[in-house]
Amino acid sequence: MMNPPENEVENKSHHLKAANDHFAEVVQKQAQHPEKEHPEKEHPEKKLRDKERAAEILAEVLVERLEHYEEVIACVEHVLYKKICADLMIKKLLKR
Repeated sequence: MMNPPENEVENKSHHLKAANDHFAEVVQKQAQHPEKEHPEKEHPEKKLRDKERAAEILAEVLVERLEHYEEVIACVEHVLYKKICADLMIKKLLKR
């Protein structure tokens, strides 16, 4: 299993943080501008498009998080494999 370079993992982590920050900013802006006084005048199509876009953004963020976590898990597996190999080598050397 190939292990991604540390800077690549850091770059993806930084990108994920930026996506999370952007999503939080969008949510905060929506909270600052609640629905207008006359919601019946708003177009239902626009509301639906806005909700669909928010769902798309959330899905993108979740996919990026999942990909990041998969990379982290791969790195942890690699480190554990190396540790097990080192432990076995130590045992082998101690038996001599």
